[in-house]
Amino acid sequence: MENSREHWYREQTVWTGLRDSFREKILDRTWETYVPPVNELKEEYHVGVSAVRQALNDLAREGLIIIAHGKRTRIIREVDMRNLAHFTRRIRSIEDQARALADEFEAFLGRQVTPQRENQ
Repeated sequence: MENSREHWYREQTVWTGLRDSFREKILDRTWETYVPPVNELKEEYHVGVSAVRQALNDLAREGLIIIAHGKRTRIIREVDMRNLAHFTRRIRSIEDQARALADEFEAFLGRQVTPQRENQ
């Protein structure tokens, strides 16, 4: 049985991989003006809707796309590549910090949950 941490890492790996793949398609202009619909991406990449949405949300935070509910997701072309590189590095740094904090927290919980021996 998979624990919640393994599940989180697996899901994070899926959406970060999607995000990187989507970013490449935007930057190399495979996708010109709009991102394909979520259901189409879900089928093409054989992943769940939530992974696709998380990847797209990450790209929106990076300033590469605009997500408007009920409309197509539009690609922003007037991107300063220096800013993109900066934000990409910053996001990866934050992801690394989050993993480190999760590890520390889990270690802390492990110490708290471990039964204490009574002094005899």
